[in-house]
Amino acid sequence: MTSADSAAEYAQRLAARQGTARILERRHFWLGNTRVAVLAMIALLVWRIIRSGSPSWYWLIPGILLFAVLGKVHSRVLRALDKASRAIRWYQWGQARIEDRWSGMGETGAEFRPPDHLYAEDLDIFGAGSLFQLLSVARSRMGKESLAGWMLSLASAQPAPASAE
Repeated sequence: MTSADSAAEYAQRLAARQGTARILERRHFWLGNTRVAVLAMIALLVWRIIRSGSPSWYWLIPGILLFAVLGKVHSRVLRALDKASRAIRWYQWGQARIEDRWSGMGETGAEFRPPDHLYAEDLDIFGAGSLFQLLSVARSRMGKESLAGWMLSLASAQPAPASAE
């Protein structure tokens, strides 16, 4: 797969995730406003019950249930929106790497830079615009530490196996 193919694939996936996020944003807006309207109707009904004694308090049950259901659905939409937003950032980061715009984005790994390492300073292993910044997609501290450890370890002195001819 060439970088042009990869860039096209990332652009397609990014556009799909952005479309999903737009749909979820609209649902979030609609559900939020609907919840406010239902809550206002419940408050109005409570006021009327307190003021005049009618209708019965049982009339609050459907409104409260509707508010709870809307809250649950809204929560799911917000989680899906967060997931779509993370996917958008992932594909934007991938596009930046493909298009060589990655420098300055992501973790620098500067905390892993040993002051007396044999080649870490000369080869820009850590820091802004470093190899660590280009390669790291680690999310956890353990993943970042593992990548840093691999990058700081020396390769074995054994010769590479002869290629099959």
